[in-house]
Amino acid sequence: MQLALWTTKDSWFDTPLSLVFRWFLNGPSHMSMNTLSDGEWGVEQLVTPSPLRQDEQFSVTIKITPAHYEIVVGDRLVATYKHRIAFTRARYFYVSPDAHFSHIDFNL
Repeated sequence: MQLALWTTKDSWFDTPLSLVFRWFLNGPSHMSMNTLSDGEWGVEQLVTPSPLRQDEQFSVTIKITPAHYEIVVGDRLVATYKHRIAFTRARYFYVSPDAHFSHIDFNL
């Protein structure tokens, strides 16, 4: 399941923030954060275990500060992620089709 900020409609050049929740049968679940810059992915920043369980409803808040994003799941701050591309370049907010969110906030 993915949330992302894209600079273009196709997202294949620059993605200031990609937030992915992954669950595995034989391993710990995690939330990954990354940036696609000039067509190349950076180093993933992981939160293990994932702050949520597969198929549960939850709320997400992505707060933008001058230095980083703050990722809040429910009412708990679960991660900060430093800007690697200027957040002002983001033009699109992507939510993957397999996502089932009860609430999403995106605050500047």
